[in-house]
Amino acid sequence: MALRDWYANRELLLTGVTSDVGRALLEKILRSFPDVKVYAIVRSRHGFDKDDRIKNIFLSPRFERLRQEAPNAISRVKALEGNLLYDGLGTTRADKELLRNVSVVLHAAGPYNEVFRFCQKLPRLRAMAAITSIFHHEGRIAESLEKEEEAIDGPVALVRVPLVGPALREPMPGFVDLLKGSTALMVGAGLALGNSEFQAEIIPIDLTVNTLIAVAWERATAKNVETAVVCNAVSIGCTWGDLIEKGRRGNQKFAYPTFGIRGMTSVVALYRTLVLLLEWLPSTLCDTILGLVGAKKRVAFRRSYFSSTEFAILPKLTPEKLLHL
Repeated sequence: MALRDWYANRELLLTGVTSDVGRALLEKILRSFPDVKVYAIVRSRHGFDKDDRIKNIFLSPRFERLRQEAPNAISRVKALEGNLLYDGLGTTRADKELLRNVSVVLHAAGPYNEVFRFCQKLPRLRAMAAITSIFHHEGRIAESLEKEEEAIDGPVALVRVPLVGPALREPMPGFVDLLKGSTALMVGAGLALGNSEFQAEIIPIDLTVNTLIAVAWERATAKNVETAVVCNAVSIGCTWGDLIEKGRRGNQKFAYPTFGIRGMTSVVALYRTLVLLLEWLPSTLCDTILGLVGAKKRVAFRRSYFSSTEFAILPKLTPEKLLHL
């Protein structure tokens, strides 16, 4: 059965819909599967309840195409109050009853152990797919599965992804919700520690979403597979140096204001000195001034590590197929 036909009329549970990947996942599902009903675990925060947060997500620029093509798509989303760190995801007994018809769970948040335990109790579950990063321990690539991953059983698939970057095609080439991390490096707005000759461990956010949706379908329809599977998503085929150079050329035409030196260096002493002088000290000074006037401090000290490895994905899920989901 084709992927679109298999997803038709299903009830899905989504977690992490307030994250970058979660928002992209929600938009893709609502736009591609018009008969799907979505339950989203959301917690009230900063004075906004679960329904307010879903409405704000729907009003974001990423959903512009969906608002034009299906303005009532938000009616297919049911927000449930919860917390992914709590037993039973912090949901009420009534909400648990609503989820009994869920057959697919797509997890785009952080910790997934409690989500797995909760989903094993869903009577109609066909597949549960979760995003997990290949980076562990201050950004270094993990070469082996964690103990929790080895113990997972049932119709589960872990999708291990590198850094998530700007969209390749959807909703438009280069689209980003927030300029941060690897995206900031690509537009020439930051300095990173690493070897610029290594492969850039980045995957476009729309391919990340397509991969998660396709892997859930693949896991549910796979025959003679009883245990969990782990899929490694394909990263883009260029080096960090290539990205930095393209970012430099683009910055000459569309300048992005930045404070400090841009690019990548493999000299640890030089990197730490530049960060200290151009990021940490100015941020500390700003926080000191904010503290004196009673405002909230905002200093953040970051370090970036990059390495190189190769990835493969399930045989059926080639990059060419993922582009056309």
